Amino acid sequence: MRILAKTILVLSIFFSFYSCTFPTYKVTSLNLDTLSDGKHFNVQAKIFKNDNSIVLFPNGFTSSENIIIGEIEKFNFSSKEKYIQKITIPFDSISAMITYEDSTKSESYFASFLLGLTGPPLTILGIYCIACPKCCFGSCPTIYSFDGNNYNLEVELFSECISKQLENNDLDLFQQNISSDTLKLKITNEAMETHYINKFEISCAEYSNNKKVFPSIENKIISFTNLFEIQKISSKNGNQISHLISKDDNNYYRTGVEKVSELKNGPYFDYIDFEIPKNATKILVKYRNTLLSTTLLYDIVIGSQGLDAINWIDKMNNDPIYASQFKTVYELFSGMKAKLITKNNEIEVGRFLDAGPLNWKYLAMEVPKNKSEINILRLEFIPDNFMIDYIAYDTTNYVDGEIEISTLTPNKILDNAGNPCPNLWEFIINDDEKYLKTEPGDAYELFYNITQKENKSKSIFIKSKGYYNEWIRGNWINEKNPIYTFNLFDINGTLRKLAESWKENHDLLEEEFFKSKISLKEGK
Repeated sequence: MRILAKTILVLSIFFSFYSCTFPTYKVTSLNLDTLSDGKHFNVQAKIFKNDNSIVLFPNGFTSSENIIIGEIEKFNFSSKEKYIQKITIPFDSISAMITYEDSTKSESYFASFLLGLTGPPLTILGIYCIACPKCCFGSCPTIYSFDGNNYNLEVELFSECISKQLENNDLDLFQQNISSDTLKLKITNEAMETHYINKFEISCAEYSNNKKVFPSIENKIISFTNLFEIQKISSKNGNQISHLISKDDNNYYRTGVEKVSELKNGPYFDYIDFEIPKNATKILVKYRNTLLSTTLLYDIVIGSQGLDAINWIDKMNNDPIYASQFKTVYELFSGMKAKLITKNNEIEVGRFLDAGPLNWKYLAMEVPKNKSEINILRLEFIPDNFMIDYIAYDTTNYVDGEIEISTLTPNKILDNAGNPCPNLWEFIINDDEKYLKTEPGDAYELFYNITQKENKSKSIFIKSKGYYNEWIRGNWINEKNPIYTFNLFDINGTLRKLAESWKENHDLLEEEFFKSKISLKEGK
């Protein structure tokens, strides 16, 4: 905490923009040896220093006799005033330097370009992330719905898509009941990440009042007439856990930290088994991730690489072969595999993708037909990676036309300063090369009109596609792990390091992670 306090005193940088149109930037890692003495570089730059602080030069810098000279904007938290200060930084105090060059194209649209830390709330949390990156909140785009009084968290989008090459579709159910004829929602970036939203579509599903509808693992909307409780659910060690999973009550099953130690010896999976009758046609699972996957990404994959993490993120975005190899390995150990258990075999019949740690996700799966009187299904996963709250089944079959789905178009879009952004819609209406790009603290409000037919129920779904990139934290660059560096093809080494890190840090993570959400920029 001394480091954190010291950093807050040294690095109180304030710099933000409020607008709907800003250029995009090409990010380049700079070699200091190539800088000419006395030359001014009219590009924005970010410097990672050896003391774990970050310095931002929004208006360029000058190189002179092994020092960098530039002007920074600082913020006085007492007087709420900004002021300009010229500073010099010796080459030998710099771990890395990145420049941002204007490369504006029509393919990107975003509210504000943030070189590093923006606004008083974000500055404090950004520095906190530098001092304790394990604790720093990180999540994909978060979506909130407005109930007339408050915004309520609904979902986080495409949580597995950590790079452009891993971009994928997602389908999520709004959990709030939409009772009025107006839907108001908010797209936010509350993490130290850059989000790239390719497609964002709101669908309204209407159906008979005696049914319920949910997204499926195949990104379809399917109906349930009944949600039957499952009577027999057992864990891998044979304990009966139906009292934790048979009801939708936030009373969940979780492996526990002690079983993660098994990963030190190589791949190890926990599972739960449950029985459903032969005539069961589909199951519903309510679940969410713990912070184990977050530890894997922050601490093991990115954090262990030091300065090489910059190149790794670039590789994940632009090298399809490596990214495909990463995806293949990642899918072996992420999500929950659904298996049909027979007398002689285990048959994989589906996969429930990672849901993220922020909110519960409801996801359905159609059950393949089996000759046995009883189907035994298994959900298999890395230990302590999931909290499973509820599993139910139905015995009815889908009938064509029983769900009417309409696509909604927003009638108004505002940024967080209340400015209209009507042209934003063209960037997220189609699956194409146009992206809505958001930075920490960005948010948009979207307004929709909803009509409802008589004697019909309705549910709201979000169809989305996109990806996100983690920001590099200061001490990730300065503190490359001398014992372990991430290697995609060293699976046992990665799992062993994950087990060690989770055992050491899970208490701190679970206590601090959700406290460090980035505050959204508010209009004046």
